Amino acid sequence: MKESDIKSENAVCAGEISPEQTGAGSGPDFETAFARLEEIVASLEKGTAPLEESMKLYEEGVRLIRVCGDRIAKARQLVLKVAPDGETLESFSDGGAEEND
Repeated sequence: MKESDIKSENAVCAGEISPEQTGAGSGPDFETAFARLEEIVASLEKGTAPLEESMKLYEEGVRLIRVCGDRIAKARQLVLKVAPDGETLESFSDGGAEEND
């Protein structure tokens, strides 16, 4: 069993994520992980949780940061794979509209 499979199973057992949110050992999707991370940050910023709970939240947050980073890296690889070699992709902030001179 891969380490990522074990972490995913642990997250499900701990109630951090539901089984439906995990792919075949891939953990939660980006949106789910990011939303949970926002919840953790808000909870830690309040500063009302006991030390033990805060440490568990912190550890979960670190895992979720890695998940989000992995998802972003995979999405970037996919975009680069789709773009032909040497072609510059337009910025998403440009609205994706091409200008013809």
